[in-house]
Amino acid sequence: MEKTIRCPECGDTVTPEFGMCPECHHQFKRIEYLQQGLSEDEFTEQKGLKVNSALFGKIKVIGFLVVLVFIIFKFFTR
Repeated sequence: MEKTIRCPECGDTVTPEFGMCPECHHQFKRIEYLQQGLSEDEFTEQKGLKVNSALFGKIKVIGFLVVLVFIIFKFFTR
């Protein structure tokens, strides 16, 4: 069963796939989800790959260090 929410602007019952009403383009707020007994995360989470934020942070740090070492290496080889 698809979860639906009632749009406060036009009153239509819609499935808020992109965080907005497809009829009147009203942007839903977190409080509007909570008032109807739903969580915003049910609609805004991506169905594909979920990247752990700690892992993503480590990848960014490692990437920064690799670029820094590359720049230092190029500077000293001149």
